[in-house]
Amino acid sequence: MSARTVWALVLHFTRSGKWFLLPMLLVLLAAGVLLLFTGGLSYVAPFVYSIF
Repeated sequence: MSARTVWALVLHFTRSGKWFLLPMLLVLLAAGVLLLFTGGLSYVAPFVYSIF
């Protein structure tokens, strides 16, 4: 997901007044970044999966 797409989602949430969805978006982005960086590390996978 590019920064442009993330920015478009944030603008959509703020314009439509759906502020309550922003924390969910942030958690999903953080989970995606975490899985992206630890995807190749097999010894980190059990710790990542235990979080979710």
